[in-house]
Amino acid sequence: MTGKIWDDPDKPSLDGTEKVALVTEADNYGSLLSTIAAWLAGLAQTLTNKTIDAASNTVSNITTAMFEANAVDTDATLAANSDTRLASQKAVKTYIGNRRLDQAALPTADVSLNSHKLTNVTDPTGAQDAATKNYVDTVAQGLDTKPSVKAATTANITLSGTQTVDGVALVVADRCLVKNQSTASQNGIYVVASGSWTRATDADAWTELPGAYVFVEQGTVNADTGWVCTVDQGGTLGSTSVTFSQFSGVGAYVAGPGSSTSGNIATFNGTTGRTIQDSGVAFSTDGTFASNSDAKAPTEKAVKTYADARAVIGKNYLFNPSGELAQRGVTSAADATYDFDRWLTLTQSNPVTPSSVSDAENATPFMMRSLQANASAQRFGRIQWIEKALCRDLRGQAVSLSARVRMSASTTLRYAVVEWTGTADTITKDIVNDWTSGTFTTGNFFTSTTTTVVGTGSIALTANTFADISAAALGTVSGSMNNLAVFFWTDSTQAQNVTLDIAKVKLEKGSLCTGFVSPDMAAVVAACQRYYEKSYNLSVAPATASVPAGLNAICVNSNTIVNGQSMGSREFQVRKMKAPTVTVYGYQGGSGKVSDATPTDLAASSGSTGLVGERSFNVTNGSGGSITTTNNVVVFHFAADAEL
Repeated sequence: MTGKIWDDPDKPSLDGTEKVALVTEADNYGSLLSTIAAWLAGLAQTLTNKTIDAASNTVSNITTAMFEANAVDTDATLAANSDTRLASQKAVKTYIGNRRLDQAALPTADVSLNSHKLTNVTDPTGAQDAATKNYVDTVAQGLDTKPSVKAATTANITLSGTQTVDGVALVVADRCLVKNQSTASQNGIYVVASGSWTRATDADAWTELPGAYVFVEQGTVNADTGWVCTVDQGGTLGSTSVTFSQFSGVGAYVAGPGSSTSGNIATFNGTTGRTIQDSGVAFSTDGTFASNSDAKAPTEKAVKTYADARAVIGKNYLFNPSGELAQRGVTSAADATYDFDRWLTLTQSNPVTPSSVSDAENATPFMMRSLQANASAQRFGRIQWIEKALCRDLRGQAVSLSARVRMSASTTLRYAVVEWTGTADTITKDIVNDWTSGTFTTGNFFTSTTTTVVGTGSIALTANTFADISAAALGTVSGSMNNLAVFFWTDSTQAQNVTLDIAKVKLEKGSLCTGFVSPDMAAVVAACQRYYEKSYNLSVAPATASVPAGLNAICVNSNTIVNGQSMGSREFQVRKMKAPTVTVYGYQGGSGKVSDATPTDLAASSGSTGLVGERSFNVTNGSGGSITTTNNVVVFHFAADAEL
């Protein structure tokens, strides 16, 4: 290769014209290569339609100036909107970061926020606007939410000048809820001023008040409470009363003993006797509700016990509980005298006047009245004894007593349940030993012989005012009881014409007073006729003259009836508790007489009775001589008394 020239026709010269002589092997190759590299670096070439392969190469040191003027745009608004410029990275990032949703194209499909919320959203105004939670809550509650107030009044204030309201020092421009004015038309939402206060612009027209809701920010009493205006449309601001009611109390709960709070939830420990703070209400486990108190809240168990006990109405051991029946027609009752069926009057000294009171009040169609008829004041009352066969199951049992009562004077009425431990059904009717005694035990107020007091009680009555006696668990009957009595009496002497009315008397087994159910009248009559029966109509008193209804007629063989001759027998409608005492009355009302067909009462004792049993009796001429009738007929009424 020494001395050769590079003239290969397929290889271009370095500059297209020159030829380069090849150096000999002895020449310096490194010097040659450096020369060539320097020469190439000085060449400036234009690349037209050429491709730069940057896969394994780096294009570096490029500046904006290397491009044509304005080829790279750094304007972050991309205002030129050009197809011949390139936006810088920073310009693109700034532009996208400043882009608002309202500048974006409308979506053509549902938009998901990936379980995130849109926040700081205003309330809707258009029909198709999205509703905020505040808007929905407000509409659901029927409220017109107003901006909050700094404080709210607790009493009447002067509506002028800066002042302290509910412990908050108000300054000019503060909003204040005024709700306690003596003149209620002045209430409203006000703006504090150094002079006279003015109503807030959002509450200075009546139409802005109904349903207006405002939150109180501060205050000793009203802090963190919400208030709603309870007026209706149609009022006149300044003359119509404006009222606000507390609607919420966020954060206002204070936990006291036995209670705790979590958020807006207060939890109370329902231990017996625990008192709810500031209200004085205590939890009670008493299933009888005996105290009947507004200061006690029954536990769930107590309510269930009380309700379950009243699911079944207790049996009433008393007959004729409201004096529905008064067959005897007694108009003056001395001590230990039956007046209303099954009921005895007891008096301290003189007779009283019994009568029936109809429809004394709604749901009380009958009442037994005793009028103190004597000029001298005295104590009095009434008692009912129960036959042994009908109360023997009460031995060893608790009993409860209830009644509806009224007196014409303000006084104390006493009541008692008393046992007879003597021979069954042969009771001493009057069990009062000393009417003046204030010790209601045997040997004092009550007789000591064969008498045991089950329980006593009293009630203070206001004149002419109805009251309920509800003596639950009045006492427990002993195992020696043969007969049982319920007794009501005046604690003090009563003046002439004072009245005592009693109705709905109920003696029942158990520790609770259950509801009173008015008995069926036919059942009352049948029950009472076991002890007393008459041939007269129920409303006609025995010995009343000229009463044809109910007359008994007996046909005899001859118009002449000799002394001692039986005229015939009659059956009772109801079997008697025992063989009764029977009295026969003539048509003209003569006691112990029969009448002829005219009808005229015959001789005394012409209507004697014999062969008296629980089912029937016989009528005999006991006059001592013969009697003469007409048409072979004798007629009569009768009354049969088998009472205890």
